[in-house]
Amino acid sequence: MRKVELISESASVSMGEAWFDIVNSDHFWIQWRLNALKKILRFFPKKGMALEVGCGNGLVMEQIEQLGYITDGCDLNRVALETISEDVKGKVMLYNIYDRSKDLLGKYSMVFLMDVIEHIEDDVDFLKTSAEYLQSDGIVIVNVPAYNSLFSKYDKEVGHVRRYTKRQLAETLNKAGIEPLVVSYWGAFLFPIAVVRKMTIGFTPSSGIIKRGMTPPGKLAHLFLKALMKMESILPFAVPFGTSVIAIGKMKK
Repeated sequence: MRKVELISESASVSMGEAWFDIVNSDHFWIQWRLNALKKILRFFPKKGMALEVGCGNGLVMEQIEQLGYITDGCDLNRVALETISEDVKGKVMLYNIYDRSKDLLGKYSMVFLMDVIEHIEDDVDFLKTSAEYLQSDGIVIVNVPAYNSLFSKYDKEVGHVRRYTKRQLAETLNKAGIEPLVVSYWGAFLFPIAVVRKMTIGFTPSSGIIKRGMTPPGKLAHLFLKALMKMESILPFAVPFGTSVIAIGKMKK
């Protein structure tokens, strides 16, 4: 069992826990998001420590460290934290960012919020608070699901409050005192699949919605989705729409 630093009290979070049992590093969507992350990080040098807020079971921590960024992670879900791989070099903390530990504030060169703020009612305040953990020249990396028109029973089941357009995410960052540097869609080739999911998932019992919403119907389907991912990754231009939005920003001075 992974050693977890207990800094704050454990608390329930707006996240469907079945999701952690379904996804892994080989999952097409996890790899697709990693490709989007690689693209957006290539313009920024590797330096200092990173913090992932809402790290869950540590999948993103592992990926960030594979990219060369030593990463601490924090979450309020102790069960998920204890499943994080021992190979992750950074600290794993049961920690509420609103507790504002003096040992952590201003410590990090990067703060990652990968599919977190869509679960938060006051996303602006959450972003503001997360940014307090940055060094003065640090950056924030945010990923969110795209387009409220795609909002479905799947979103409700996993704990989403909303989805975003590029413009809405940029506005949210600005309101939080964060200057957007890059804001991009990804998952354009997933868009028709997301539309079909919204149309059909309403017929699925609540207990099976997360599994159906994230699990391809067989190995061939999974390979097909990975092929779509590779096709999108080699495009020489940014896709004009997608099922997710990813952004990098820095604190305004």
